[in-house]
Amino acid sequence: MPGDIPAEAIEVNLDYNNITTILSNTFQQLSKCQELNLDGNLIDTIQAGAWTGLVSLYELYLQRNILSSIDRNAFQGLQSLKLLDLHNNNISVVRPGAFNQLDSLMNLSLNKNKIMSLDPSMFQGLQSLLSLSIYQNRISVVRPGAFSGLESLPELNLHNQEISALDHRIFQGLPSLKLLYLHNNNISVMRPGTFNQLDSLVNLSLNNNKIVSLDPNMFQGLQSLKLLDLHNNNISVMRPGAFSELISLQELFVGNNIIYSLDPGMFQGLPSLELLALQTNNISGVLLPGTFNHLNSLQFLHLQNNKISELEPGTFQGLQLLQYLDLHGNKISVIRPGAFYQLDSLSNLYLMKNFISSLDPATFEGLQSLQFLNLSNSNISVIGPGAFNQLDSLWYLDLQNNELSSLGPSMFQGLQSLQTLDLSSNNVSVVRHGDFNQLGLLKFLNLSNNKISTLNSNNFGGLKSVRHPELIYNNISGAFNGLSSLQTLDLQNNKISSFLPGSFSGLKRVSRLNLKGNRLTELSQDLFWDFRRPLTLGLGRQQQPWNCSSLCWVKWEQRWGTIRGFPSPQLDVYWDWSGFLRPTCPQGVDWNRLECNATGEWFVSAVLVFYPRI
Repeated sequence: MPGDIPAEAIEVNLDYNNITTILSNTFQQLSKCQELNLDGNLIDTIQAGAWTGLVSLYELYLQRNILSSIDRNAFQGLQSLKLLDLHNNNISVVRPGAFNQLDSLMNLSLNKNKIMSLDPSMFQGLQSLLSLSIYQNRISVVRPGAFSGLESLPELNLHNQEISALDHRIFQGLPSLKLLYLHNNNISVMRPGTFNQLDSLVNLSLNNNKIVSLDPNMFQGLQSLKLLDLHNNNISVMRPGAFSELISLQELFVGNNIIYSLDPGMFQGLPSLELLALQTNNISGVLLPGTFNHLNSLQFLHLQNNKISELEPGTFQGLQLLQYLDLHGNKISVIRPGAFYQLDSLSNLYLMKNFISSLDPATFEGLQSLQFLNLSNSNISVIGPGAFNQLDSLWYLDLQNNELSSLGPSMFQGLQSLQTLDLSSNNVSVVRHGDFNQLGLLKFLNLSNNKISTLNSNNFGGLKSVRHPELIYNNISGAFNGLSSLQTLDLQNNKISSFLPGSFSGLKRVSRLNLKGNRLTELSQDLFWDFRRPLTLGLGRQQQPWNCSSLCWVKWEQRWGTIRGFPSPQLDVYWDWSGFLRPTCPQGVDWNRLECNATGEWFVSAVLVFYPRI
């Protein structure tokens, strides 16, 4: 130990040396020292009287040493100490009275040691302790009285241990405890009354254990509890009365278990519950009416990734405050009329990855507040007229990856608030006049990866606000016009071989056009008189080389700066911009080395001309 530490030192840092022993009276001259850091040494011995003189010490760091035991009165003389960090040692034994005289200690860390049991009076003398962290040891036994004397303790970390059972006397003497972390243990047994005296507990974490059932009165005495985490156990049964007395509970997590059914009355006694997570279980068949009848305060319900096959009328009755309902990844094939009845506040509904084949006019009855509806990947082939008729507030509708082959003028009836419609990756081959007539506020329309072959000025009647339609990967070969609000037009990877005069008439706001991956060989400047300048233009590689002599006007406008090949950075994430404004010319001639004279004749420039990125 250095012998030249100034007596006036307030902070002493001796970390990562080769200190092995703390001798008696080593720090007797450091009466003003408030912080002592001995982290990362080789300390295995602390002699009696080692801390003599450190009357002002507030923080002592002994982590990452090789201490194997803490003896009685090991920290004698540290009456002002508030923080003691002993994590990452080899401690397996903590003798009774080890923390005697640490009357002011508030934070104690024993994480990542080799402690195997917590014995009576182990923490005696720590009446001011506010945080006790013992996670990631080898604790398998917690004996009654282990926490006696910790009347002020609000937080206890016992996660990542080997505890298999909780005795009803384990947590006696902890009247102030608010946060209890028991996750990542082997707990399979919790005896009645285990938590009976934890009147102040607010957060209980029991996830990642081996609990198999939830029995009546299991959580008796936890009237202040607000969060209970039981996810990722082996729970297959939740018996009525399991949650009785949890009158303050707001969040309940029971996901990633093996629960097979939900019975009416299962959630009795939870008047304050706002979030219920039941995802990734084995809940199957039909959800019975009244299952959630007592959850009057529920706002978020997670039922995704189960095996629910049918939604009956009244399934969600009593959930007038529910805002978020996730049912994706089930086996739902039938949604009966009235299934969503009384969900007056629901704003988000997720039904993707199910087996719904058709939507009827009464499917979404009662969802007048719905704003977000995801029906993607659900095998939908038929949407009856008026299926969305009552969804006055809906602004986002996702129907991608279904089996729709046609649209219809009544399909989107009633969706006067819709702003985003995703119909990508269906089998739509024809867009008819009037199909989108009801969607006056629509801004984003995705029709990519369909089988659309022809478009004309009547196809998008009523779409006055659409700015960025997605039409890539179709079979389009005809004209395109009629969207007065359009700003970006992406037609890449279709089968367009030519444009008729007036194909883009009326598109006066378009400033970005992508034509990559089509069958074009020529392009007339007359098509682009209505487009805004500067115009970001994508020509790129076609299915056959360009007749580059038809693109002289592009080269001139590129030089003038009215046509450019580089987009604004914010669009890079949406489009494939590689090869933009670089048409593939015959014989592999580099577009950037071509020059065009006033008569439209080409020659190869000796100097490669670079144009600035805009």
